[in-house]
Amino acid sequence: MPENNPEGKNQYGGKIQWPADDVLKSALQEYAKENNGNGLPIEHQLQRIQQAFGISPLRSAFMKKRSRLLIKTVRMNNDLRDSPADMAQAVIDLKASDPQGRWGVDSVKQRLANSDVYLSRNDIRTIMHDYFDDEFDERMPGGRSKAPNRTPLVSAGPGESVHFDGHEKLGHLALNLGQDIGLPIYGCKDKYSGFIRAMTVLPNVRKEIVIAHWYLDLVEAYGYEIPITMVTDKGSEVGLMGQIHTALRLEAAPEYKLDDFPALSQIPSTRNTPIEGIWRWQREGEGHNLREVIQDGVARGLLVPGIELHANVFNWLFPPLVQDRLDAFQDYWNSHKVSRQKNKLLPSGTSPSQLLAVPESGNPTARHCWIKVVPESVRGWRADLGGLERRDEIMAFVSDEFHAEADAAWIAVGSPQVTISNVWSIFSRVVEQIQARRSSISAALA
Repeated sequence: MPENNPEGKNQYGGKIQWPADDVLKSALQEYAKENNGNGLPIEHQLQRIQQAFGISPLRSAFMKKRSRLLIKTVRMNNDLRDSPADMAQAVIDLKASDPQGRWGVDSVKQRLANSDVYLSRNDIRTIMHDYFDDEFDERMPGGRSKAPNRTPLVSAGPGESVHFDGHEKLGHLALNLGQDIGLPIYGCKDKYSGFIRAMTVLPNVRKEIVIAHWYLDLVEAYGYEIPITMVTDKGSEVGLMGQIHTALRLEAAPEYKLDDFPALSQIPSTRNTPIEGIWRWQREGEGHNLREVIQDGVARGLLVPGIELHANVFNWLFPPLVQDRLDAFQDYWNSHKVSRQKNKLLPSGTSPSQLLAVPESGNPTARHCWIKVVPESVRGWRADLGGLERRDEIMAFVSDEFHAEADAAWIAVGSPQVTISNVWSIFSRVVEQIQARRSSISAALA
């Protein structure tokens, strides 16, 4: 019998046609990362492989296969736990990206799992008390302003509604470093599953053509599937996006009447509550960490507002760093275990990724509600907005010419990897390299 089709029968008595070992192992290892790094329960893993590969093995056959593939977990196939020093170093290395100490034990555990490092909650808590003990008191909740009244949320399933919002805590008004320096973010989250579909740093989140092109990127990235309803605040930047969404939906699913199932729902930002989880990125330390790093560079005189070269190097260097942090948070959020809450009607107790993939694991009556739109129509809208050339132009933080100049300077200083810890060192070296190259060119032309 082939190696990738071991003995095992499905629930109907037929032989299981397993996917290739490397494909199945990759999927199972991803499931091991979810639920704060504790992994999905076996019944949820069985649901996921049925959804992903169309197979329904018996639990015993699945466990035998899983054991043979040596899936790494906290307790199994995990050499790191044999070395307390290596465990401590893994936590210390991760916490280097959390200078404000906002990440608690569960946040660290999930982020480690996303990096394929599996430690128990007790191990992490012990290490954090050993090396970051003061942070525990600092994270204790303090006084809070009175929260607005909330109504429990309900949803028929993934894709019924997706909430969109912009975030400008790192925008140019918040940073106050001039019109040319800002890192605003736009994102969206599915209401039912809590799954973050996108978090993107953009040059401007108040221009509707930027948001429209971003939305077309989103539709393409998710296989041309859109929700029944998009929910936004009442900002003018969403007008063109809403128009595109409505047209695509009416063409692909005319049975959904707008009077009964609105394509666009615009509500006050204070009521756009499902998107709030995204901005934990700011509250739990990621955004605070970056803002603190930026302010440190200004305080040290490394970035001088008003100097064009400084603004250009900042806009070349920082957006990719911010996007890396956003991507890491998105992975963390979509894999973390949603805590059970009293009076909460939306599902909880498992990860957003699980609820998105298998909606009925959170509610037996839930179903996918995504609408498959016509790819040619998406491309038509893109063309009407100036095509990919226009898209690249408005999405760029710097000109193509400066991007090439900065890339050459970065290569000249050794192509260092950019991290939150060394970003200002690289900034200064690139600025110096560009200044030196420009001086050489000027001297040669003199």
